[in-house]
Amino acid sequence: MTRVPFFTLLAATITEDRSVSLARAEEEFLKGNELCDAKRFTEALARYDRAIELGLRDHVVWNNKGVALDSVGRHEDALGCYDKSLAADRSYVIAWYHRRNAYSYLSQHERAVECYDRALELKPD
Repeated sequence: MTRVPFFTLLAATITEDRSVSLARAEEEFLKGNELCDAKRFTEALARYDRAIELGLRDHVVWNNKGVALDSVGRHEDALGCYDKSLAADRSYVIAWYHRRNAYSYLSQHERAVECYDRALELKPD
């Protein structure tokens, strides 16, 4: 009988648990997208929060959560999500556009123009 070291078993369990967790996170994220499409933004926020809790923290989930927050009038909170999205991927043009919208909603037009200019630098067409 071959004995497998405990740390090898532990690492395999952690990897498997992480994979399952990320798969669940992806499901929550996709459900959040469906709810956003249906304009059920408060419900979508709960799904995005759950996806983040389960370990999904890429630029798209933060951006989409920001969109849902903007849609319920929580523009300052949305800016925080767009900042996290851009921290993960500074070239994510969609987040720059959404960030611009949030600043516009808050009547911070100079900052909105800066975001728009940045988006145009990244994608001029």
